[in-house]
Amino acid sequence: MSIRLVICILVVSLFFNSIKAQDFTELDSIAGHLIKDYGIKGIAMVGVKNGEVIYSKGIGYANENHKLDTSTPLYIASNTKAFIGLAMVQLIAEGKINLDDRLIDYIDKKYFPEELTVELITIKDVISHSHGLSNDPITFRTSSSGEYPDDLRELLKFTEYYPAGDSLVKKHRYSNLGYLLLGMVVENITGLSWKEYLVKHVLSPLKMNNTSPYMPEGALADKMAAPYNFKSATPLKLVKKDNTMHAAGGLITTMDDMGTWLNFLTSEPDNSSVNGVNINPYFKMLTKTDDSLGPLKIHGYGYGWYFGSFFDQPFNFHTGGFSGHASLMSYMPELKTGFFIFINEQSRLFRSALQLVLLYYSIIMDHPGKAKVNEMFSSMSRDIYQNYKPEELIEVDPNLQTIPTGTFVSEKYGTLKIIKKNLKYHLYLGLNLHSIAFRGPHNNSWKAQFVPGTIENFYLESEGGTDKIRFGDDFGYFIFEKR
Repeated sequence: MSIRLVICILVVSLFFNSIKAQDFTELDSIAGHLIKDYGIKGIAMVGVKNGEVIYSKGIGYANENHKLDTSTPLYIASNTKAFIGLAMVQLIAEGKINLDDRLIDYIDKKYFPEELTVELITIKDVISHSHGLSNDPITFRTSSSGEYPDDLRELLKFTEYYPAGDSLVKKHRYSNLGYLLLGMVVENITGLSWKEYLVKHVLSPLKMNNTSPYMPEGALADKMAAPYNFKSATPLKLVKKDNTMHAAGGLITTMDDMGTWLNFLTSEPDNSSVNGVNINPYFKMLTKTDDSLGPLKIHGYGYGWYFGSFFDQPFNFHTGGFSGHASLMSYMPELKTGFFIFINEQSRLFRSALQLVLLYYSIIMDHPGKAKVNEMFSSMSRDIYQNYKPEELIEVDPNLQTIPTGTFVSEKYGTLKIIKKNLKYHLYLGLNLHSIAFRGPHNNSWKAQFVPGTIENFYLESEGGTDKIRFGDDFGYFIFEKR
C-alpha cells in the first residue's frame, strides 16, 4: 500500500471520527439537570450532521413503566404541518395545483359564509398562514372533542375573519385552520385522505416506517410517551385518539425516524426529490415575518417551516405542542446539521427544550456566544419553575350548587352531556372529553378541565323557561335537547 493511500485513509478516518467525537457533554449535563431539578419526566433528542446521526439520547421516562428510547412513539403535534407542506410541494411540482390558484378552486365557496371574500384567498396564502380567517369550532373539534361530521366542509360555515368583524386581512398569523384546509385540498386533488397521501407519497418513500397518522396500538401504545406536568408524579390524561389526529397536528413518530427525516432535510442533493418529484421550492419561505429571541431570529414562513437565523446562520424550524407533548424539529442547511427534541411536559418549561436546541447548534458551531445563550434560557427556566402556579380548582359541591343535567347541543361545538354521579357533576364534551365540574366565580357558573392545562368556563342562563349554557365568553350556547 502506498504512503499516499495510507495518508488519504487516515485523513478520511480522522474526518469521520471527528464528527462522531463531537463533545456533547454539556448537552447531556443540562438535560440531566432539567430532569433531576425541575421534575421533567422525559427528554428525547436526535442530532445529525453530514448525513449521519451524531447524537441520539432518551433521558428519563416515557410513562410510568417505560424509559424513553429511540423506538418510543412520540406525538409531534403541529410538526405535522411540515409533512403536509411537503405534500403540497409535490402536488405543485406535478402540475396538479399552483400557488396562485384560489382556495375556492378546491373547496367550493358555498361552504363558507356568503359575506366572506374567500375568492381572494390563494393556496399560497393558506400554506403561509396568511389567509386571514378563523374557525374555532373546526379546530377545537378536530384536535380535541373528536365530534365532527364525516365531511369537514360542513363546519366551514363557522369561518369568520380574523379579527372577528374585520375585513379580509392577508397577514401571517399562525393557526391550525390553514392546514386543515390543506388536508381537504389534498383529498380533493388526489382522492386520498391526507393520512393516506402522507403514508403513500411522503412517509414510505422517505423510509419513515415508524411514523404514522394513527395512534399506536398494543405494545407500542404501552411504550408511548405520556403527557406530564412537573408538578405531578402521575401522567396527565391522554386526550389524543385517532379521531383527533388531524392535518394540522396528527403524526406519531420516533427518535429513529426523526433522525431519518433530519438527514433527508440536510443531505444535498438527496433532498431535492421525493418519490421522483422535484421539491426544491420546499426549502424556500413564502411570506415574511419578524420576530426574535436573543440570537434566534425569525424571518419568514413557508410549507410548514419557520425560516430564520441563529448567530446569523440560516436556521429553519417548527414546533409542536399539545397537552404534555412538546417538540421542536430544526435544521441549519449551510452546516448540514439538524436537531430534534421532544419533552413530555405540560407547562411553559418547554422553553428549556429550546435551550437544548440552541446549545446543540452552539456546540456544532463552536460559537463563543454559547454561554450567554445558556444563561438567558437557564434564567427563563428558573423563573418559570419558581413562579408556576396552576389555577386552583375546587369541585362543585352539589349540596351548595345545582347544575342542570341532561344533554345539551351546540351547532358549533357539538354535544355536552352533564350527569350527577357519586356526589360529583361530570361533563362530557363530544366523543373524547370528560371533566369534573369545578367552581366558577358565580353560583350560576362552573369550570371544566377537559384538556390538561386548559380551563373552560360555563354559565347557566335561562330563556323562556329553558336552560341554556353559555360556553366561554363568546363561543355561543349549548341548548337543552328535548327527548
